[in-house]
Amino acid sequence: MFSVVQNFFASLLPWHGVEVARQAAVQNGRVPMIPDGYTSVPDALRNFVTVFSDRFCSTVASQLQAYMPPFFTDTLPNALKEAFENPNSELRRPLVFYINHDRSIAANIFASQVLCSEAVSSLIRHQYVLFPWDISSDSNLMHFMEFLQASNMADVRNMVQRLAMHKVENFPMMMVVVRERNTYRLVDYCKGTDTADQVLEKLLAGVEQYSSIRMNEAAERREREEREAIRNQQEAEYKASLAADKARMEAKQKEIEEQRLEEERKLKEEEDEALRRQLVASQLPDEPPASAPVAEIINVKFRLPEGGQDMRRFRRVESIQTLIDYLSSKGFSPDKYKYFNSDFPKKEITRHFDLSTNFTDSKWPAREQIFVEEI
Repeated sequence: MFSVVQNFFASLLPWHGVEVARQAAVQNGRVPMIPDGYTSVPDALRNFVTVFSDRFCSTVASQLQAYMPPFFTDTLPNALKEAFENPNSELRRPLVFYINHDRSIAANIFASQVLCSEAVSSLIRHQYVLFPWDISSDSNLMHFMEFLQASNMADVRNMVQRLAMHKVENFPMMMVVVRERNTYRLVDYCKGTDTADQVLEKLLAGVEQYSSIRMNEAAERREREEREAIRNQQEAEYKASLAADKARMEAKQKEIEEQRLEEERKLKEEEDEALRRQLVASQLPDEPPASAPVAEIINVKFRLPEGGQDMRRFRRVESIQTLIDYLSSKGFSPDKYKYFNSDFPKKEITRHFDLSTNFTDSKWPAREQIFVEEI
């Protein structure tokens, strides 16, 4: 009895009443290559390899002439990875299905004389991944259809289904599959009636076609990589340009900010200096009038930086500090300027005179010339 799924699939096929392979095995006395009710695909394929070897490679005569094909013994998805997803693209290969049907009259002849021939077996070993399956029973045919459908191989699935339905004599079949632009495509197939030379020709054509596909894909990949490299370079240059613009803008903003702070600092210094000068000037005694007795005053001429000049009268009873304060009120403070008299050699006022003494006690001349020099 079929399972519910098997009955549904079998209802789609006109041969759903055909006896299953186990019944055929009992009738024919042959062990099925893949038994019904297998536990896993790898187990089923290892059984396939064992039975195939017993049938075609175990006798003395066959051992001298037969070359055991390199069957893949894992799931179809893993076979596809092995064929088309090798990290080294140079090692990628097309996939070839070997599909057996024990009710075909060519089942033994094709396997022993074509598939096991040295030329065909060697070519497959070096240029293909060989995935086998046996569709002698309806259940295993259904499983194979499910594998193909899950792997998006509609053209392979449709051909196997059609031939299994109407032309069993075409089996065993070898179906060459390539992958192009992530799509699996059936490029050729070999029937059970094909000769070894015909099979070789088709297999070589499949290798050549897939080699062309790989070359085209490699060229496209290089072009993509070149375009990507150009895009990356342009993006890097654009980002570098943005970064440079940002850096220039930040530098400009920093410069503007520094200028603003410097201007504020200078303005503050100027304001502080103006306040200081006002304060010092407010504490100065008034300048004696020109009509004051000559014996009570002295006249001082100031030689200022950059050719400037100034004149001021002081009372003899006033301290020398009054002269210093006067110059400071004019912007020539002692922390930034030095004051020299007209003696030879010149004397620096703040170092050679006691600033607290008055002009009389310091024997200050009635007329003096003071040179103001920036420190």
